[in-house]
Parts: sequence; structure tokens; C-alpha cells
Amino acid sequence: MNLNFNWKLETRLVLAVLVLTALFTTVYSPGPCVYGEGSEGVWVLTDVIDYDREERVKKANKEYEGVYHYEVNYSRGSFSLSRTYTGKTENKHPYPDAIHGESMAVKAEWSSPPRIMRPGQKYSLDFYLGVLEDNSSYYTLDAWAATWFNRNKLKNSYVKLNYKTDWRPINETLTLKPREGQKVGEKRELVLSISSHQNLKTVYVYEWMKASDASKVKPPAPYKKLKEPEPEEAEPEPAPPRELDTEVPKDEDGNYIDSGIRFSNLHGEVMVRRGDDPLGWEFAQLDMVIYEGDRIRTEHNSGVEMTLKDLTTFKMKPESEIIVNTAPERKNKMVMLAGKVWTNVKQMITEGTMDVEMSQAVAGIKGTTFVVEETGSESVLKVIDGKVELKTNTGDKLIVTGGAMATVKRGSPAKVRPFSLETELASWNLDNRDWRGTEGKGTSSKDEGDKIYITTEGDLYPLFTDDFNDDSLEDWETVHGSWKIEDGILAQTSNYWKGGVKGGTYAFTGSPNWTDYSVSARVMSEDDDTIGLIFRYRNEDSCYVLGWNKQDKELRFSKIVDDKTTQLVLTNLGYEEERWYRLKVEVVGDEMSAFIDGEKIFSVVDDDLSRGMVGLYCHGNDGSYFDDFEVREISR
Repeated sequence: MNLNFNWKLETRLVLAVLVLTALFTTVYSPGPCVYGEGSEGVWVLTDVIDYDREERVKKANKEYEGVYHYEVNYSRGSFSLSRTYTGKTENKHPYPDAIHGESMAVKAEWSSPPRIMRPGQKYSLDFYLGVLEDNSSYYTLDAWAATWFNRNKLKNSYVKLNYKTDWRPINETLTLKPREGQKVGEKRELVLSISSHQNLKTVYVYEWMKASDASKVKPPAPYKKLKEPEPEEAEPEPAPPRELDTEVPKDEDGNYIDSGIRFSNLHGEVMVRRGDDPLGWEFAQLDMVIYEGDRIRTEHNSGVEMTLKDLTTFKMKPESEIIVNTAPERKNKMVMLAGKVWTNVKQMITEGTMDVEMSQAVAGIKGTTFVVEETGSESVLKVIDGKVELKTNTGDKLIVTGGAMATVKRGSPAKVRPFSLETELASWNLDNRDWRGTEGKGTSSKDEGDKIYITTEGDLYPLFTDDFNDDSLEDWETVHGSWKIEDGILAQTSNYWKGGVKGGTYAFTGSPNWTDYSVSARVMSEDDDTIGLIFRYRNEDSCYVLGWNKQDKELRFSKIVDDKTTQLVLTNLGYEEERWYRLKVEVVGDEMSAFIDGEKIFSVVDDDLSRGMVGLYCHGNDGSYFDDFEVREISR
């Protein structure tokens, strides 16, 4: 009897303790984590950059006075643009009449982005693009909108409003899913943008920091419209700015003429329009034809690389604009409107010269590398290699050689002076670190003697590219592992491995008949095992592998032939987890070379496999990520 009583008493005491514990936990629970508690770092909104384009609109209204009148309305994440036809009413039979006063307005709007973002979590942005007002008869208004985070377009964020879509309104819910930062102070940008006759955008700047520091950051200052500056007394100019050539050549049938220029690299917002269509701005695409007289413009934090048929290359920095003209019956010409452009005509394989026309001077070049900067009132030339003849508006001529720069202001050249080649080169390398690598136009090192690979016109167009933004792997085949696209990045999330190098997981694409080419991709690993590239791939029993392993601190070329694996070359080099690198292999004939972030690591010769497909590789690495995959032909 007493034992039973004691057991009941003990049971009641235990239940009472459990109830009190639950009540205490409920009352004194600290609640949900804030500012990323439980995580070492968070992304915090630290700044907002506003591009309201008021000055551009004023300039456009002055330029097209009596034809069009433009208006923009800017607030952060909410933009509207309108255009009114101010010309005379005209009969446009068989189309509707052009009516004086007709107008159309469009609007783009996003919900407010979060102030703090935790890595790996998803955040929604509601987005709308539609017609605000339509009183148009003949003149309609096209518009494009896009959303970028860390220079990558968000899924479903690039949309168009035009006759092809019948100007139907677009509503989307976009998803942000940031990754962890690599170091404190790292910054990433969320860009909300609309483009039509102008490009309006809001840039939200996030900074990676410790979660404990997030609450100390003050919110960015609100948008404030700039006051009109006081007019300054104009200085007399001895020579007026050059009247820049904006003629648009056409063939006998009135069609635009292909300039032969092609984009070989794009990042951010790069816009293109026909020279005689001021309203026709559209986003640049890698496969786009560039016509004579086209205008090309780079926006904030954007860049482009272009290549001519004669292998001349151009690189444009952000906020730059040029006009291209390579008509065969005329001297090759690039008209510089604004910004900063790198030009390399060192590899010209045809006879000829090129002029770069600026507001204050003309630079005549043949076989050299140089940089030009243009503000509209000041023209700057920096010669990296070779020599350039510079002619000013006043008729003066001077020769500028490598390592020297000349500034022309109001028609008079400044004294030629030296500049730091190292600093200038470093600034371009930094700006281009996220571009798809296309520097391999054929190289020779001190150890290679006179062996040079010559690039031909066919190299201007990649054999294959994939940025994984369309969530489709229809061009790929996979062997083993778990391959899937996550937020525009290809992820391999399986820890699959079986034995040696052959027992990895593969994703491959391309043609089994490809022979000489470069294959490259941006890669990042959250694990410490092997990640890399495959090339001249026929099957698991026949291919080459570039494998990179952190655990063993090894980068190696391996060959798999007839079920036998041979190590061709190895160097002691590990990678840093959660850091993006660009891996590249160049294979020409029996020689293959490996590159990391543009730096050549090693080369080796082997002639067992002469052709095959390309792809990506993992071995026991369950956190492998790939982006910006590209294959380019190399001619011997």
C-alpha cells in the first residue's frame, strides 16, 4: 500500500515539474532570432544609389524639341516614363495618323526590399510593369524591366512591354536567396531597373557583416531630389567641340549594314540602339548583330567586351557610350561619346588603321593598345603599348607612345606626361574579374618559345555558353550524382564517389567531334573534396579531367583511357571553400593548359585523346556550384 502511494506521489511530482518547466519556457523564451542570430553573418542594407536621369531627360527634350517631349517620375523602386508627340499631325496611311499631343506612359514598381537578409533564406519582391496612360495613335512606347542581385538576373525578372505582348500588364513575385559572404565588408547590389527612352534604376547596396553589428547600422538616407545648380559664367573656348559623326550607313535597299562587331562578354546592363532610332534602346545579348552606326551604352556597374573581324577588341567601363563604324569603304572608326574604353588593335591581321573620334581630338591608331576617356569637354588618351597620333581640333598633331598620356581640353593639348601602367592595368583587371574569361585569344609565354596560337574570325563566337538562368538542363547529360539548377547556378549536391578519378559524377555537353578549344566555368565548393572540368570526353572510360582538391591540396590533370587512370601533371595547390574561382582549360593538338582566374598554372602534352565533349566534374564533393560555362574554339 505504501509502495503504491509513493509511486503515485513521485509520478505527480514529475508531472508538476514538467508543467512548471513548460510554463517557464513559454514566459521567458527570448522569441525568434533577430538580425541573423545563430548565423555568423548577415547582409545589411547600407546605401541606396538613385539614377533618376533628370539631366539625360533635359538633354533629350532639347535634342528632340518640336518632335517629342519626355517626362520621368522617380522614387525608389517605383518609376514612370512618358513620351508625348509634339510634332505636327500627319497622315501615316495605311497606319493610324500621328496626332499632335498623343502620348503614352508606362510604370514599373517593386515592393520594398528587406533591410537585413540572412544567407540561405528566401525573400520575396513583388514586381509590376504596365501601361500607366495610353492616348497614343501612331507613336507607342516600348519598355523593358529587369532585376539583378550580385550581377545576376533574378528568375522571371527580365520582361518586356511592347506590341508583341500587347502591352499586357506583368505581375511577378521574384525571389532573393543570398549566399553567405566571403569576408566582412563585402558588398552586393540589388538593382531595380526600367529602360525605354531612358534607363531609371535604384541600386540597393548590401554589406556582409557580423550579425551582432547589424543593429548598429543606420538606415540609408531617403531619396532627395537634387537642387538645380546655379548657372556658372561660361569660359571662352578657343575651339568648339568636334561635331561628332553620327551618320548611319545603309545598303542600296535601305537596310542596316552588319558591322562585323560581336559581343564576346557582357555583365550588368548594356544597352544598344540603332543610330537613327533614339527610342530603340534594348538590352544587349551575346548573339546580337551590331550594325554600322549603332550606339552602345554601359550603365552603372556594367561592362562589355566587343571584337571586330580583324581581332581588334574593345572593353567599355561603366557609364560609357560609343558609336561604331567599320564600313569597308571608310576608315574603321569608333566615336567616343562618354566614359572610358580600352582598345587593343595589337592583333590586327589585315592592313588598315582605326580612328577614335572624341569631342576634342582624333586618335589615329595602327597596331597598339590604348585607353580613351571622354567627358564631352575633355578628351584623354593613355597609350599602353605602341604609339598613337593625336590630332586636336585646332590642328595640332603629336605622337603619344607607350606609358604616356595626353589630355586635350578646349582644343589645346596638355603637356604629354607619363602615367602608371601598373595602376591602369590593375583597374581594368579588377573591373573585369566577373566577366566570362575571353582573354585567351592566343598566348605565348617565355617558356613556350615561338609557339603562338592565332585566333581567327570563327573564335569571335563561342561554341557553347550556359549561365543556367533558364532553369533547364536540356543541353546537358549527367552521370551519377544529383545535378540541379538553383537560382541561376548549377549545383551538384551528392557526395557520390566510387574508387579513383573515374568514380566521380559528371555533367557533359557539346559535340564528340570538338577538337581544339578552351572550356571554362566559374566554380565554388562548400566541401573540401574534388571539383573541376572534363574535356575531350567520350564516356566515363575515355576523357581528360582537371580536378582540384582542397583536402589533399592538389590540382591535377588526369587521363582516363580503357578503364585505366593516369596522372599527367600535379601541383600542390588547394582552394578556399565558399570562394568563387574561374577554372579554364585550353587544349590544342596534344598540349593542354590549366588556368585559375586567368593565371596559367601548368601545361602538359598527351596525344591519346584528340577530340570529345566538355563538362563539369565532382568526386565526393556534395557542395559543388558552377556558373557561366563557356566553350570557345581555338585555331592552330
